[in-house]
Amino acid sequence: MYQAKIPAVTAEIERRIRRGIYDTKLPPVVSLQQEFSVARQTITDSVKLLAQRGIVKTENKRNGVKICRENLCGGTILIISRSDCRSLLTNLSREIKADGLTPRNITLSKSRMFRSEIPDDLRGVLFVNSALTVEWAEFLIQKKIPLVSCNQLFSSPKVDMFDFDLEYDINFLVQHLIAHGYRRIALFYSGFLEGFNDYFWRIFRKIKRRYALPCESYDNIPVQWNETPRNKLIYTFSQMQQKKQYPEAMISFFDVRDFLQDAIEKSGIQLPGNFQFVILRAHSLPVTEPVQGISTFYMKSPMFPLWNAGYSRLRELMFSPQNQAPCLQLLRRELCLDKEVPVIQNFILP
Repeated sequence: MYQAKIPAVTAEIERRIRRGIYDTKLPPVVSLQQEFSVARQTITDSVKLLAQRGIVKTENKRNGVKICRENLCGGTILIISRSDCRSLLTNLSREIKADGLTPRNITLSKSRMFRSEIPDDLRGVLFVNSALTVEWAEFLIQKKIPLVSCNQLFSSPKVDMFDFDLEYDINFLVQHLIAHGYRRIALFYSGFLEGFNDYFWRIFRKIKRRYALPCESYDNIPVQWNETPRNKLIYTFSQMQQKKQYPEAMISFFDVRDFLQDAIEKSGIQLPGNFQFVILRAHSLPVTEPVQGISTFYMKSPMFPLWNAGYSRLRELMFSPQNQAPCLQLLRRELCLDKEVPVIQNFILP
């Protein structure tokens, strides 16, 4: 068991050396044990890995472990995204630079050209915004280049995956609606990755069964992943209207407010008077004036914690002396409602 902790401890000791937390010598082994809450053997093996790279030099017991900063290696961390999101990657790039590495951002559309020009100093690749493809995964694994994907939909027994716990997110919102009297609840999600909408639906139906909520025709409306969000919503409403089944509330993980009224008009849907939308808004956007029938929620620190966790795992893989079993880690984020949804008519709060 202790061997699984060695890469993480090694990567963190190296990071502290780079950032000046450890200056000329490493703290005594006992102190490092207490700092990392690990066994003595874990610290010993981590120091050996650093010594093999010349980052530290073990002298006699009295003089301790000397730090050799001149042997710290730089290198490039490649960040591949599905779309240009450099502004969102600012904090992550800052972390990478603080570790003495060079971040390089490219979009998936330009990544094919990059593959023919892999730099000699490439240390690892981080995929964000659902960017990992089978082609890229196989290529990097063959080249023995560490990689981490910040999206769990691409499921592979050979790739480390980090993502937000979507079941936790949806469950939080469903619980809030149930507490205010809603039972007929629908979901709208406009993912741009094939299979992701189906993945959301499966989680949602699982949660509805958990709370014995009715599953109706609007819980199985197939939408094309490559359609626009506007067209997806129009189609969803059209199907509801055709089957004459309407929910009391709809959760949307996409901000549909700009085209909501247009979708209602073009679909011809006749929504109940007490119908309530619960819509995700960007945290960076100001809260607008309340609109009847619409509640909004947002995510605190939406992406950086996820990407930083993926990068930390990538650093561990860079220091792993042997192949490690890939991990799937789901992070819980804080969802916040701008205001409570109104209590449904004739419902008595407990």
